[in-house]
Amino acid sequence: MRHGIKGEGEMERKAISVIMLLISLLSISLHSVLVKAEPSFIDIRILDVTATPTTVCVGDIVNITVAYEIIWENVEVEQWPGIKIYADAMDIGTIYMIIMGSGHTFETIDCEWNTADVEPGSYMISAIVYGDSDPIGNWFIFGPIRVLPSIMATVDIDPDTLNLRSKGKWISAYIELPEGYNVGDINATTILLNGTVPAETQPTAIGDYDEDGVPDLMVKLSRAEVVSLILNNVDVEQLLVERFVYVTLTVTGELYDGTPFQGSDTIGVIYLGYRGAFYRALSQMLREHKIRTEKLLI
Repeated sequence: MRHGIKGEGEMERKAISVIMLLISLLSISLHSVLVKAEPSFIDIRILDVTATPTTVCVGDIVNITVAYEIIWENVEVEQWPGIKIYADAMDIGTIYMIIMGSGHTFETIDCEWNTADVEPGSYMISAIVYGDSDPIGNWFIFGPIRVLPSIMATVDIDPDTLNLRSKGKWISAYIELPEGYNVGDINATTILLNGTVPAETQPTAIGDYDEDGVPDLMVKLSRAEVVSLILNNVDVEQLLVERFVYVTLTVTGELYDGTPFQGSDTIGVIYLGYRGAFYRALSQMLREHKIRTEKLLI
């Protein structure tokens, strides 16, 4: 009887040992599960959105800057859409993010909105935080951005062929506007050639230079500045070898009410031979472009 009791006691002790082992293993297993189950999250907060310029013409670029904060915990490698940028309801860009582990950072990113296919009007720029594919509530709005129609003007540059060696102080530009617009409404102080050379505010005149029955506005441009503009933007070697090139010059400006206009004309540029200060200036340009003058002196 005592033997039997003794045997039962050993079995009980073994059973207890097994139970304790199982409890120990279960505890380890539960601990592992709890570690793996620690919550992970990504918190993206938009801090600021700016866009410049706030008034553009159709076809211009709007530069958008988004500042945001990200906090994330226990994240495996994952790519989120992140932040979507809209002009009204038009999707104009997405900031993608790849993050892992845990962290906290402040970021700023720049993007561009090309308004080439945009209808004229006012637009609000919004940045919205997205999860996998749906918005999750955080957003920031900036605006409005005014997109104005650009009037296509007819421009005639005089002379039609510009001899770089000829003398003269001015180059003339004649600007015609389409039906419904008045050249008398052009603000001459806003007129630029290729975005850099300003038109002289005086003298100006309204006439009909090409005698087509459509009024035009005549403005003057500094010949020296136009020549410098051309030499900085043409293939100098081609000009010196062939002695003639075509260039397209674009006139931009605004009406007094802020409506923009633009128009272009193509003229010839001719250069025959070398002389004096102009030769020295061209020689300097040749040296900068590492072109040998010997082969051009013909």
